[in-house]
Amino acid sequence: MKNRGFVTTTAAAVILLVAVFIAPAFAQQGGKPAIIQKLEAKMGKPLTQQQGEKIVQGVQEMTLALKSSQDKLLKEMTSITGLSRDKVLALLPRGAQSAQDKNFLEKLEGAMGRPLKEDEKEKVGKAFYEFIMSAKGASEKFLTRLSEATGLSESVVKEVITGQ
Repeated sequence: MKNRGFVTTTAAAVILLVAVFIAPAFAQQGGKPAIIQKLEAKMGKPLTQQQGEKIVQGVQEMTLALKSSQDKLLKEMTSITGLSRDKVLALLPRGAQSAQDKNFLEKLEGAMGRPLKEDEKEKVGKAFYEFIMSAKGASEKFLTRLSEATGLSESVVKEVITGQ
């Protein structure tokens, strides 16, 4: 039972990372991604081609890192549960509302047709922990990449991205 809150917290954090970093980077407004428009406004000038290329590279690196982390999580979850990759993927919380769903382990157990053993719960918790740490590292690297590309501080870049 002790891992239920941990799994919910990690799922919420992952969804927050994607919502904060990935989705806005690809949202289009007036031909340019929204994030580019916001960064340019903060800089007070348009990005140079070189700056734009560095940002695109940062988005690509983060996307690849998150995909790799997700693939590792799914591989570990299929190994722990015996469920298919597609089934595990379908059970993972999506969106802010479902990330707060405290029934993830129950849904996992329902799909398995049996309760998870304590060691399996611990392995699920560890897999999610490793995933969230990897995603956190990718998001921090992305902030650094944007800061280096724009000359803005990481705190300003984070403020631009989160809208706070």
